[in-house]
Amino acid sequence: MGGEEQQARSQARLRYAPALVYPAKSAYTRARSLRWRLRAGLGGGAGDSPGDLRVLLYHRVSDDDDRLAVAVSRFADQMTMIAQRGIRLVDLDSAVELWTEGGQARPVYALTFDDGYRDMLTEAAPILRRHGFTATLYVAIGAIDGTDPFPWYADGSRPPMLSWDEVRSLAADGVMRVGAHTLTHPNLLTLDDETAWREISESRRVLEDRVDVPVSSFSYPAGLYGEREVGLAQRAGFASAVTCDPGVNRMSGNVLALRRTQVERTDRLSDVAARLGGGHDKPFPFQRAFRRVRYGAATHPADSTSTIRE
Repeated sequence: MGGEEQQARSQARLRYAPALVYPAKSAYTRARSLRWRLRAGLGGGAGDSPGDLRVLLYHRVSDDDDRLAVAVSRFADQMTMIAQRGIRLVDLDSAVELWTEGGQARPVYALTFDDGYRDMLTEAAPILRRHGFTATLYVAIGAIDGTDPFPWYADGSRPPMLSWDEVRSLAADGVMRVGAHTLTHPNLLTLDDETAWREISESRRVLEDRVDVPVSSFSYPAGLYGEREVGLAQRAGFASAVTCDPGVNRMSGNVLALRRTQVERTDRLSDVAARLGGGHDKPFPFQRAFRRVRYGAATHPADSTSTIRE
């Protein structure tokens, strides 16, 4: 299979789930959050422990009708609620540094955004500045270059992306640290070894060249990864990498397969509170089986290896 054909095949599989999945997922989220609140009231939902690392995942902050977009007012309220709880959100590099040095009296919380949508500059960044928060922005090179249409926007309605000047502006401002997110946002599991290596390693090189900053963190597109992808990220020199596996990270985990807690478009403040408290750390029923059928089999090194840097 040629490189262009393989890339098209890998991208074509990264699409939204069937429409019926989302209402069911939202209803299940509500039920889980309620269960967590009831347990918390009985002393059973205390949340994360000192030394734990929790990473939040967003894609967009926008009022657009987009399943990846959290409304601007919702995001603002979520950040205010988090700040009022005494939580300080930091970029992934800073969080990993705090986490691995140990001795933290409280959990460490990181904030990440995937892809590189322009509302990071117009909507998210001002809200983060207001609270003194920082975040990591995982940039898909082709999206910024205009060569990757993101096939999940099937009707060609992909939202505006950041320009390279805007990425540099966010990085220089300090509100967002940049991380790599491959060249073309493929399903890495479908690629041969050479192409997967190029997607991972070249994304770091290009990003460092375009933005003129060191890049030490990587995000697996759609959270699809296996032992090979973790090994390639390590070989490419990344100090950390993030997945879309839910849950909290403990010191026995793998710094190149960090779990992330995704905040959904329909989440209420009570749902975000439950996510912060560990109420949504287990995958949805049959989630891994669904992803395996949809995207291809994958192992989950975070479950079985312990390569945390000391």
